[in-house]
Amino acid sequence: MVDGNINSRRMWVLLTALVVISSCVFIWDSFRDDYFCKFDSPVYATISQNILRTGDWLNLRSSFDAPFENNHPPLVFWATAISLKLLGENAFAVAFFSILCAIGTCIVLFFIGTFLKNEYVGFFSAIGLILTRYVPRVARYNTLEIPLMFFIALSVLFLILALNKNRIFYILFGLSTALCILSKGVIGFSPFVICFFAILFQKRYKDFFSLSFIMGIFLALALPCVWLFLKGGCTVEGTSQVLSGYLHFALPAFTGSENRGNAGTRLFFIQKLIETCFMIMPGVVLGLFFLGREVIREKRRELLVILVWALMFIIGYSISSWRRAFYLLPMYPAMALLFGIGLYEIIPKTYSKWSVYLIMAFFVGNISAPFLFSPWAPKKPKGVIARRVNFPRARKAVKALYKQFPGGMRFVAYNQRDPNEFIFFFRSEFDIELCEKEEEFKKLVISEEPILFYISKYNFSGMDKRVYEKLKIVYAFNDQLIATNQQEAIPVFDVE
Repeated sequence: MVDGNINSRRMWVLLTALVVISSCVFIWDSFRDDYFCKFDSPVYATISQNILRTGDWLNLRSSFDAPFENNHPPLVFWATAISLKLLGENAFAVAFFSILCAIGTCIVLFFIGTFLKNEYVGFFSAIGLILTRYVPRVARYNTLEIPLMFFIALSVLFLILALNKNRIFYILFGLSTALCILSKGVIGFSPFVICFFAILFQKRYKDFFSLSFIMGIFLALALPCVWLFLKGGCTVEGTSQVLSGYLHFALPAFTGSENRGNAGTRLFFIQKLIETCFMIMPGVVLGLFFLGREVIREKRRELLVILVWALMFIIGYSISSWRRAFYLLPMYPAMALLFGIGLYEIIPKTYSKWSVYLIMAFFVGNISAPFLFSPWAPKKPKGVIARRVNFPRARKAVKALYKQFPGGMRFVAYNQRDPNEFIFFFRSEFDIELCEKEEEFKKLVISEEPILFYISKYNFSGMDKRVYEKLKIVYAFNDQLIATNQQEAIPVFDVE
């Protein structure tokens, strides 16, 4: 299974270096200014926050009185809630579980590469995952894809050990697959596909009937079913309703009945694949060549598990009606393994020229990526105030304003269509309301009821004069402000 004997001391030195490098990269990157205001992160953070505030770990809530629809399993929300409990209600605590899973994926990749080839391949593969640039970027959000990526990689590791060491590892494979399902639902069944083809390629058909394999499959299905049963009130009818609600949300992603996330472009995934893996793509191509050669010449069919892993997500992404770039994240470890194989094979003297070419390709890729792919290019829009995350201070301002009106005050966010940090820092505690219609907003402004309005400076400056004069700015920060229809309100903290 392994190229030569593993040098134990060298392996632990490389593993220690990898843990230090990956921890520094992922933790440092999590402190970037814009790390908490993208994707679904604030919404998921609020759901985890409400778990602690209500004490209800079974029924997820987007606010105290609004249940979260049955569209996501609970594992990531539970883990985030625990992080918030231990580290406090702050943005780093929200991303902590995602960061741990990203570091964990690097470690798991190291062992997969080591068992398939050697410790150098394992180290290069983990470094390749970091070099994609997209994984560190998304790891600073509490999305579901990074934990899913980790648990799939963990499932593959235990599958490899079950096939080549001891069948007892099928039980751990099943447990990891259960965690995949509890992280992302239907897509969490993907380790079953990898497992089926891996057994098929190695002609280990008897494994399908082994006790360890059956126990593993039972665990993979039983744990999610227990959650569904508890969620459904411990009744068959309730369980059926929960499952039906989830499938009603998840199936359109595969049937094509609903379009989301640039679904209009059928080959959009190719652009995203090249864009997000641009720095390691030369190594991936070389890895494909060397892997194919080894499978054909040395009959090492166990290496084909890497191709199944990658192709499964590429095909699924291309036919899906929901296509966002970070949906490809669970495939990235497979790409990184190809990179590790490619890089290791060109290091010997026979391929010294290839090493020079690859280093040049990395350099060119790093320099040219911002010009080839606009999302990476620095953006300097004219007339727009740069944003800085300062919402904890804004929350203190809201508390101070609430004290000025002890009889009660509503808090309304106007025309904030995209989820932003205010959901996590304000909703639940102040029960923030969302208002998108202009006429509804005007009625609220002229009402006698004390109301705070969360508005962008752009929207505020473009208001009708009659509405403008009814509002008083009481707190401003970055390109946002808080105003009220109570003229006697006293501004707090001055204007930042």
